[in-house]
Amino acid sequence: MPVVHAGRPEHTDGAGGLALDRVGGDDQRTLGERLFVGATLTTMAAYLGAPLVVLVGRSLQTADGLGLRHYRSLLEGSTRFVSPLEAIGNSLWFAAVATVVAVTIGLAAAVTISRRPARSAARLDTLLMLPLGTSAQAPPDLSPPFPT
Repeated sequence: MPVVHAGRPEHTDGAGGLALDRVGGDDQRTLGERLFVGATLTTMAAYLGAPLVVLVGRSLQTADGLGLRHYRSLLEGSTRFVSPLEAIGNSLWFAAVATVVAVTIGLAAAVTISRRPARSAARLDTLLMLPLGTSAQAPPDLSPPFPT
């Protein structure tokens, strides 16, 4: 008896398990598809990797050229604002609090939406998604992040 699994017909092997049907080269991709996937992955790697490369490059720049002076000052704790360990502790604390708040609000919203009729659930879902859309449309802050 044929079984449909993930949109593709497959057959059972008689013992109740699935025997995959691989006739006709269904899983072969054309050159155009491979080029498209390759170009997409390359573009994603460039967009995700370029800021990291720039960040590491700028962290190695010193007044005398390239060096590890900034990393040594982090290990020694001689920074201008707070110690590196205190900064890491603050970051972890705020991340934990933000996670608890987000999970609590998200769980409450999910339970509320799942128990409402379809029409009001769709409206509430749209209302809760508005901050995501408006934050993506907000104009960028063009001021420099630190005083110059």
